[in-house]
Amino acid sequence: METLINSLPDLPLFLSFFLTIYLSAHFLVFRNWCPKIRPEAASCLISIFHGTPAVFLATHALFTNPNRGFSSLNTKTEASVLDFSISYFIMDLIHYLIFSPSDILFIGHHLATLFVFRHLPLPCRSRRLRGTDAADSCRGD
Repeated sequence: METLINSLPDLPLFLSFFLTIYLSAHFLVFRNWCPKIRPEAASCLISIFHGTPAVFLATHALFTNPNRGFSSLNTKTEASVLDFSISYFIMDLIHYLIFSPSDILFIGHHLATLFVFRHLPLPCRSRRLRGTDAADSCRGD
């Protein structure tokens, strides 16, 4: 059975991946752009680096799991796909908190998504191993 400790190494790796892309976009790729729109362009670039691979990673994770279903155990690949998305949402949330703190809708969207992914609250993350069963156990149902 996979535990919280076994899945944690993916988070720092993916978070550093998105941080590197964000900083590279901000200081290299879009360095000649107006400073006012550079942060938004960097955020858009990490969105591209999240959305496109996430589709292929999730598709691969679903099709390689013969026991897929709402209450089936998540595989290591499926957990990695979740960690990939969690890392993106954390990085983009940081961006919005720094550069657009009044954009409550987007900040709320990121917080809600992180909650659903079982990163917030952290104790539920270890229960993320089973699809809908994990969500029920975290809510106390």
